[in-house]
Order: sequence, then structure tokens, then C-alpha cells
Amino acid sequence: MARIRAERETTLLGDMMDSWYPEICSAVPEARLDDAFRAPFVSDVPTLFLAGTLDANTPPWQAFQVSWGWPHATVLVVDRAGHEALMPWAPAQEVIVDFFRGEDVSGRRLELPALAFVPVEEVRSEQQRLAALRRGLRGLIIGMALLDGRVGPEERAVAAGVYEELLGQRLDDEALDAAVRAVAQDARSAADHARDLAGYLSDEHKALALLAALHVARADGDADPGEERLLHEIGMGLGMSPDAIREVLSG
Repeated sequence: MARIRAERETTLLGDMMDSWYPEICSAVPEARLDDAFRAPFVSDVPTLFLAGTLDANTPPWQAFQVSWGWPHATVLVVDRAGHEALMPWAPAQEVIVDFFRGEDVSGRRLELPALAFVPVEEVRSEQQRLAALRRGLRGLIIGMALLDGRVGPEERAVAAGVYEELLGQRLDDEALDAAVRAVAQDARSAADHARDLAGYLSDEHKALALLAALHVARADGDADPGEERLLHEIGMGLGMSPDAIREVLSG
């Protein structure tokens, strides 16, 4: 888990292959599966296997391997299809419906359009942008919570919720502790992180970032004078006008 969090900040595709699995693994108890779970599965029920040539999770050879124990199985390999890309695709749905009607679909040929690949330079640039966004928002949100030198339970809960809402990534206790340590060791303030973010955010998202900081400031009650000053500094760092700042903070 720690390695995934560390490496997704700098890898070309982030945590694309891990997605939300780390969060699931941290919440579900570890299970040890015995040999019976891995034993060959056999059935004489007519079954349709659909596999995509670009599916790295369950490649076509696995469909063929499983089908050896299914004498009435039909395996269709779809050119250029990835993992779970077939279910919403109309031609695949038509094949499935025809199979359930009792038709022989073994001779069908399915292929998705050729892929258009994005240049690596564009992906790397986007990944760098997202990494900067994560760092900036993390510093802004947690820096706001750290204004009084500590992050209380209410602030932790709000900070984690805001982070997930803005970035779509859940911060469990371990990740949140690591983020708090990183921001605490950073000499920059939440306003400094806001200035780092300014060039990446639209006016709407700047208002959302300031609103997120406001929620953190109010997590343990009303914002005190020091928090109010920092909130205004964050708004200015984000490049917001005084009127826009007042509108967000008055909400």
C-alpha cells in the first residue's frame, strides 16, 4: 500500500492499474484460499465466453483454459476489446441475446475499431499536472488543518472527505497520517500551496478549493481570526478577486 501511494505520484499512468483496489484491500480482511478454490471447474451447461485480445486482466487464453471443462462452451475472441469493454457494446449484446435464444454464434466475428493512441508526452504532461494538483490540494487542505499545530479528529474526517470529493481518492488513516507528516515538514503555508494551484484551476474550481479549506477551518467550530486570515490569503493565492473570496467565505 505504501509503495503504491509513493509510486503513483511519479509513474506515467499513476495508479491506473491499481485503481480502487488498494482501498478495498485495506478494508477487507485477508483471505487464504485453499486448493479446492483453484480446482478445475466443470459444467455441461451451454455457456458463452467472451474475451478481448487487449484484456490484460483476463486474457483470451484463460477463457479457453476454463472452457476445457465445459463441453458445450462457445468462446468468442473479440479483436481490440479490453477488460469489461464488451458488456455495453451493442454487437456483443446482440451475440449474447442470440446465444440465449439457442442460436449457434460460434462463427460470429467481432472487432472493435482501431485504437487511437495518445502520445506519451501528452500522458506524461497530464500526469505531472495531476500530481501537482494532488500536492497542491493536499498542502492547502491539511495546511489549513495544521494552522494550530495539530489535526484533530473532526479536522481529519473533514480533510479526508474533502480530499476524496475533489480528487476521487480516499485517504485512509495511514495515508492521512503520511500526508499530515509531509505537509508538517513543508516550510510552505496553505497559501503558498494555493499559489501553486492557481494556474491549474478554473474560477469555479478555485472557489471549490477555497470552500474546501473553509470546511476544514469550521470542522471543530467557527473559524477563528487566524483561520479567517489564512482563508483570505488562500483566496488571494488562488488568484480570486476580493468579491469572489467574500462570496465563498460568507456561505
